Amino acid sequence: MMESINGKVLISAGLLLTLTVLCSFFLWLRLTINDEISFDSARQMYLSNYPSFLRNARVLTILHIVLNMLAITCFLHAHRSTPKASGMLKSLATLNVVMLVWQVFSLM
Repeated sequence: MMESINGKVLISAGLLLTLTVLCSFFLWLRLTINDEISFDSARQMYLSNYPSFLRNARVLTILHIVLNMLAITCFLHAHRSTPKASGMLKSLATLNVVMLVWQVFSLM
């Protein structure tokens, strides 16, 4: 019983972390697809959605990397306690790995 509750908490936490990074990614994508604004303008518009202490692209990227790593950890630990959802959890962990690689690549 306790493992099931822990699994649900881990899955919920992992989903919240994943959605946080995905929302940021989609915001960035939406702004950069627009050909009418320059890259610098898109960057400023993107950063303006965050509190002033996070308005640094490098800090945000590192924060997203940490959030992805935490989400991967949550999904892998939840996988142990909820084997019925293992396929979904592996897919979500893989999505986070892809986003993590993307974030690391964007730092280079």
